[in-house]
Amino acid sequence: MAIKLYGWSSSTPCLAVALILHEKQVPFEWVDVDLPKKEQRCPEYLAKINPFGMVPAIDDDGFVMHESRAIARYLDEKYPDQGRTVPKRPAATCYC
Repeated sequence: MAIKLYGWSSSTPCLAVALILHEKQVPFEWVDVDLPKKEQRCPEYLAKINPFGMVPAIDDDGFVMHESRAIARYLDEKYPDQGRTVPKRPAATCYC
């Protein structure tokens, strides 16, 4: 079953998660959440997807997660053989 990505096309964090899924070649379904129409505030979204009424969020076969950086780390841990998008040791990659 493909991961469902709940997001809005003008949201940078949503697009970042979509980019990570694309880069890792993980099939996903984009579920559009229209923020100007306040779809993220509907009772069903608040109850099942994100109680804070924000995007992005993913539903990975019943495991629901929100917050783009947490999602990025989750995807890196779940699909380690498909490239890393978040460094394991950020200090080790510092070029200063």
